[in-house]
Amino acid sequence: MKAKVQENYIASDERYTMDLFSYQCFNCGSKDCLEIDHIYPLSKGNPLTRKNACVLCKHCNSSKQYKMPEEYFSKEKFNELMFILFPPYAS
Repeated sequence: MKAKVQENYIASDERYTMDLFSYQCFNCGSKDCLEIDHIYPLSKGNPLTRKNACVLCKHCNSSKQYKMPEEYFSKEKFNELMFILFPPYAS
């Protein structure tokens, strides 16, 4: 699947994502068993990129599975996630 979408997420991208999310689960705040998650699932054709990655703990990532972010996160959490990934430009 990763080859089909030409996923090219490397170690420096992982460090960037971990730094962006302060080395804690975006959903519950845990600092244990962290994983990089596809925000929009690979199973639906979305490669892992810096703009499609967040940090979840193993428990939250397992409960998210293949859900779209709008189906998994509350509206407030989803909006927060979009703000983190796509911060508004200063004018």
